[in-house]
Amino acid sequence: MEKTVPEWTKRFLDFNSNAPVNRLAYTDEDTKYKVEIMKKMQELGMQISYDAIGNICGFLPAHGKAHSNLVLCSHTDCVPDGGQYDGPAGIISYLMAIETLQNKGAQIPNNIHLIICACEESSRFDIACVGSKYLAGKLKSEDHAKTDNAGMPLGDAAKDFLKSLEKGIQSYNIKAKHVDAVVGKDECDTAIELHIEQCDTLAKGGNQIGIATSIPGVYRIKLSIKGQGGHTGTPLSERKDAMYAFGEFLHQAYKIEHETDGNIIVTIPGNETDEIFMNKIQDYVCFKMDARIHIPMVFDDAAKRVEQIICDVEKRTGVKFTKEVLGASNPFKTDEKLSKKLHSLSEGLGFRTIDMRSPAGHDVAILPAKQRGLIFIPSTNGSHNHKEHTTKQDILNGVAVLEQLILGCDSRIR
Repeated sequence: MEKTVPEWTKRFLDFNSNAPVNRLAYTDEDTKYKVEIMKKMQELGMQISYDAIGNICGFLPAHGKAHSNLVLCSHTDCVPDGGQYDGPAGIISYLMAIETLQNKGAQIPNNIHLIICACEESSRFDIACVGSKYLAGKLKSEDHAKTDNAGMPLGDAAKDFLKSLEKGIQSYNIKAKHVDAVVGKDECDTAIELHIEQCDTLAKGGNQIGIATSIPGVYRIKLSIKGQGGHTGTPLSERKDAMYAFGEFLHQAYKIEHETDGNIIVTIPGNETDEIFMNKIQDYVCFKMDARIHIPMVFDDAAKRVEQIICDVEKRTGVKFTKEVLGASNPFKTDEKLSKKLHSLSEGLGFRTIDMRSPAGHDVAILPAKQRGLIFIPSTNGSHNHKEHTTKQDILNGVAVLEQLILGCDSRIR
């Protein structure tokens, strides 16, 4: 009989829809979705816990003495008007793999920690991977004070989320324990994340599984340009035009990708200005920049290149830049032996498999695990847009790799 996704997945994924999803971190939509997953975790016999930042974990002990601890992680929050697969495709795949193995009566040799990491997307608070940073001890006290567009601090949003989550837990009689951290550093032997790919390299190349060899670092800054207002009839050579300076910066920043052979990729998602008048030169522009840094570069390389551009634009236009660093991290290389094992497992199942570098950051790169690996499944139209699409078969392929991993992943990988 041909395999298909189980009926219960309809609670989480609608493969026939491309409707925009607005499940931002710590919102009611995110809470409801997580409670539904906790219900499924309980059905599978998992011991459920959640911590102060909003991470949720379903723990399944090994049959007999555990060989090791296997962490399966991803997220459920999304970007505004996003798609339904970025994040949840991994969580649902883990649940499917565990259920399939249980139905087969398989003897699982490892403790499994299935973690829904809190606030993975940076869309709401300008900080990514909040939950995994918390577990790794990398979440700073000042991070809790970061605010969203409505002025809500991250720390307060997390507290409100926990209140809402606990109401949902009580409503559905879910047995869940509030703990300091859902997983300790001594419980992270191997961490795996399955995720849709952010571009559509697999889909375009006709490949079914991608194994990430590296995960990029991120350099995020906020820049303000202060110029001088004036009459729009003023010649360009006599102006201090903030909008013109912004255009010059934009032009040079987007050339960094070509200058670094694709190892630093810059995005400037938009800008804010003072009130616009058709007959007045713009004296202020504020914008944010996101740079993805790939091996062999580091975030210092991106910072130095940006400083060079700022100095050049300031000198030529007479404006003044002010810079605020929102976040900086270096690229991360996945565990080579684990990645080779994942590649071998995938090819052994007959899947067309390639090694590839991840275009985006992921929780698995931050969790305090001894070895970490990242599996990609295809996504037509990439991710972070409501048209992202992953097929049922793509999910099933990923689940098949996970099943083999769960049965064969132990400390001997190293």
